[in-house]
Amino acid sequence: MADEQVLGSSDFVKTLRRGLAAQEQAARKPAPLETVLQQVCTAVAGQSGRRLAPLLGVSPQAVCAAAQRSRRGQAQWRRAWEKLT
Repeated sequence: MADEQVLGSSDFVKTLRRGLAAQEQAARKPAPLETVLQQVCTAVAGQSGRRLAPLLGVSPQAVCAAAQRSRRGQAQWRRAWEKLT
């Protein structure tokens, strides 16, 4: 069947296709940094390095060191993220 027989006029079909293309493009847009941070914090809130380490496949010391690096490098990562978005 032709699109017109199923969906109606070709203008309607074109409008649907443009809308779908816009939705697909929006879906590819990266999430804001604050959203990513909130989701990560919610997922790991209150968990110690000892508890997170096995989940990540690293030692508790590595989790602690990564947290310290994260705090020190926060501004640098924020600038890099802003360039991507």
